[in-house]
Amino acid sequence: VQSGSSLQRAVALRGRVWDALHHGDLERAEAVAREALEAAVDAGERAVIGVSHWFLADALEYAERRDEEREIYERAIELLSGAPSQGLRAEARTRLANVLVKLGRVEDARIQAEAARAEVASEDTLTLATAAAALGAVRAAEGQPAEAEQLYREALATIGRTGYLAPRMAIQRDYAIFLMRSGRPGEARPLLEELRTFYDTPATPYEVERADVLLRECAAVTT
Repeated sequence: VQSGSSLQRAVALRGRVWDALHHGDLERAEAVAREALEAAVDAGERAVIGVSHWFLADALEYAERRDEEREIYERAIELLSGAPSQGLRAEARTRLANVLVKLGRVEDARIQAEAARAEVASEDTLTLATAAAALGAVRAAEGQPAEAEQLYREALATIGRTGYLAPRMAIQRDYAIFLMRSGRPGEARPLLEELRTFYDTPATPYEVERADVLLRECAAVTT
């Protein structure tokens, strides 16, 4: 009974992490994520513990604490080793790859992104998309913009065949940033405007602020 109640508590708390992040309360998000992780550990299921690490990593990502975020994803990958969790591990690899790119560890990021592409099941459309986007970020960092664009477009086409809206917006955001950095603000702007519109609700005010920051950056880009 304790295991079941701990599992339910972990799942409930994980939802509160994103509520805090969407409102820009990063300290509360981290505190709740750590509480959710403790409940997952009490539940004793490796997959639940591994995935619960993601939510703590999300909080750290918003706070731009990259090294800590990297450590959390590395731990999640260890926990998700084994056939039953292979799909979850592949998704964790895509997330780690993105962090490594931001840390400038491009070769390590490529290893993780390519491993995710190799591990993901053909029916796992979400991770097929996120893995393509992660490899796109790697190729961009390696100075291969044509390959990067092809991969981002592949990711958007793949995620577009699913009902996953928030992950689609995350990939679209990354693609728009890529376009900005490529000196193509005119193509990036409508993607960012769509992102802002998607999050323009009372439940997600901080996401609107983040989109506005990107729109201002986009306006400042010269072609």
